[in-house]
Amino acid sequence: MTGKADTAIDRRSVLAGVASAGLLGSISGIAHARAPDSKAFDVVVVGGGSAGLPLAITAATRGARVLVIEKSDRLGGTLHKSIYCSTAAAGTSFQKAAGIVDSPQAHYEDVLRATGTVADPALVRLWTENGAAMVDWLVAQGVKFRFRDSRPVAAGATYRAPRIQFPVGGGAAVVQALQPAFDRWVAAGRIVVRFGARAVELTHDGKGAVNGVAVQEKGQAGPVGYEARNVVLTAGGSQGNPMLYEALLGRPLAAKAWTPEDTGDGLLLGLSMGGHLRGAEHYVPMFGIVMSDDLQPSTALDGTLTETMLNPDVKARGGWEIWVNAHGERFFAEDSGVPQARERALGKQPGHRFWTIHDQAALDGGSVQMAMWDKAKYVSQFGKAALFYKADNIERLAFDAGLDPAAVRRSVEAYNAAVKAGSPDPFGRANRAAPIEKGPFYAVRYQGWHLLTFPGLTVDGSLRVVRRDGRPVPNLYAAGEVLGAAALGASADAHGSMGTPALTFGKLLGERILRF
Repeated sequence: MTGKADTAIDRRSVLAGVASAGLLGSISGIAHARAPDSKAFDVVVVGGGSAGLPLAITAATRGARVLVIEKSDRLGGTLHKSIYCSTAAAGTSFQKAAGIVDSPQAHYEDVLRATGTVADPALVRLWTENGAAMVDWLVAQGVKFRFRDSRPVAAGATYRAPRIQFPVGGGAAVVQALQPAFDRWVAAGRIVVRFGARAVELTHDGKGAVNGVAVQEKGQAGPVGYEARNVVLTAGGSQGNPMLYEALLGRPLAAKAWTPEDTGDGLLLGLSMGGHLRGAEHYVPMFGIVMSDDLQPSTALDGTLTETMLNPDVKARGGWEIWVNAHGERFFAEDSGVPQARERALGKQPGHRFWTIHDQAALDGGSVQMAMWDKAKYVSQFGKAALFYKADNIERLAFDAGLDPAAVRRSVEAYNAAVKAGSPDPFGRANRAAPIEKGPFYAVRYQGWHLLTFPGLTVDGSLRVVRRDGRPVPNLYAAGEVLGAAALGASADAHGSMGTPALTFGKLLGERILRF
């Protein structure tokens, strides 16, 4: 193991102790009570979102008694924020109806090919072999899906077969479809749900086997303890806790979280029992958006995280601008049409940020820089928005944008000289409309970002949380984003690699993995 990896592990270990002290506190005064009707639970689910919701339903269907701890006032977690909620699975009834030949093995191979050595093969196998049954189960629960041309779709170079479909109404529609089954089991006494509650500690038998959870509930002076045969951590990521996010990932949270309840509780609870994290080193930012200000975390300029994305369509941008990093230097071929290559290049730049620079000729030529704005709206931001800059010369532009004027001037001059001479671009760029020399000049600062937590709890092929020596923590499981975005391919843009496994793993845990 390298020194760098050791440093990261040590930092996380220290953080886990400090954060656990802050999160879990001194709770020697826990009222270690049994459940309301004097029965211990078969399973406690910490988080009623993408994994926790199907888990509770399928476990109750098997006859288990389930306690769901949900910090917010409703079920569903990030499903409510997932506009598309793409599901990727091979062997679905949709594929069969469309005559699409596919298999879980082909899906498995595609994910591993796209992710290299990043994704966990055991988890990818669990997802790809069971994803189709999960999708068909959602259909049976009343979820309706939409397609393109009445067929599932493929996704760029990642999937070689069409295996993606989208719930009509997005993730919120999935919650709406599952809610009746959940409510029936609540009425039957199989599911007990605590809204506005937070799991603050895992209890154990003194030998390391988890046997319950301490919960801070509304109206209670101190935590209440519940006994459980199994505890499953499905509490999401850490985007709602900027300090923890930065400490675990080693870089600041750029965009304010879409789910403030994702404060890392599941991660810390797993660490408190000897679990360990993986995946931070595989973080890859999503490509640039423009923030409202220079703070971190910040909000997107136009209110949503997709409104201010740089237009990925090179033809729409017209090949006018260059991109420079915090050193004022170009770093990538601006006309590249490969999203993953752009993101990986951005991930190597200071602060995961870059500036586009162009001149008046770009605007006169019809260049459209923003994916969801027209030129008029784009132009109106200069002199108004914090990270839009305009000046009569390149040096002043660079200074106002917080860049080294001399470095930016060199970058622009080198680019212009190559365009005029027709010499090859050092980054392989082919689309070069014109030199950047007609004032006034414009710059916009873009920020790499992500909605997902990359470091996650390490689990085995049965979703048991494992210690560093590979031994599972008895009775402790995890599913959903608490496993980390890297474990299932999000760093390689494997579509459906977060929501589909979360739903699939939750269903599997309740259906056949947990022992009651």
